[in-house]
Amino acid sequence: MTKPPASKGPAASASTPAKRCFVVTPIGDTDSATRRATTGIIDTVLVPALVDLGFVVVAAHQLPDAGSITNQVIEHLVNDELVVANLTGLNANVMYELGVRHAARKPVVTIAQMGTQLPFDVITERTIFYRDDILGASELRTEVATMARKAIEVEEPDNPVYRAITVARVMRDVSQKGADAYILESLQTLQSQVAALVRAAPSAAGRQVRTQGTVLVSAVTLNNGEDATMASTLAHAIGDAGHDVLGVTSRAVLVRGGLTREDQDAISLEIAPVTIATDRVPAMVLTEPQWIPDVLESVRNSGTHFVSSATGTQQPQRTRKPGN
Repeated sequence: MTKPPASKGPAASASTPAKRCFVVTPIGDTDSATRRATTGIIDTVLVPALVDLGFVVVAAHQLPDAGSITNQVIEHLVNDELVVANLTGLNANVMYELGVRHAARKPVVTIAQMGTQLPFDVITERTIFYRDDILGASELRTEVATMARKAIEVEEPDNPVYRAITVARVMRDVSQKGADAYILESLQTLQSQVAALVRAAPSAAGRQVRTQGTVLVSAVTLNNGEDATMASTLAHAIGDAGHDVLGVTSRAVLVRGGLTREDQDAISLEIAPVTIATDRVPAMVLTEPQWIPDVLESVRNSGTHFVSSATGTQQPQRTRKPGN
């Protein structure tokens, strides 16, 4: 059988070389169901989604035969402008290669088939969940293009590996300098950065930053406890309904904006029984994905809940944390 071409996408020119997108994905044997699924996603979703952004798309099984395949894969993971990682099936090679890409701290778009139960390490990372049908392919194509465009605009991508390294570096600095000295130094650095932003921003934008300090968010919690697969399904359904999903854990989904008791009724009937709580949180918190579980817990405890009554009607009820 003829080997697939080594790349797919716009041809590079001397003046504008094409950017490279490496696909991290389960491969499987030739003509296997896994290989057919992978080829289908690359040919009908990823290439059409990324060609307009100037990318040549290539996966490991499309690389040239010459040389070490491992060295070639690592080179692509470390140097390519974009990586798309398909976590469907939680393939061990895929998870390893995703870790290498995270260590390189470069843009990555993560996708997975609906029903994939993501491991704890990456469950809070933004993932596109797709349906394995023709409409699902069309939806995935649009979402991949949108997320890829956003990903390559970020100069310093955030990911679990970088956050772990940051924490380790902080602990080392604290042990060497002492907690008080480290805190003082960090505050001085933050003050300098804020001052630089204020100087650089137009006055109208500065006023907007000062007046828009909080964001309304909703926590949609599964009533039946933790179920990562159901939480992923819930997040995808909420996104399909036009809401901005900020993050997902194994039990709840965090959504930008307020949801109503009608939303709660619809979700409970169509997917699973849920409880919705809404509250305002500091806008800056939402820029730190690792804080999503804490934000969810805060909104669940302090927000406005819709509580079912004995008659079946629902009314908003405000609850507060003990001591507030």
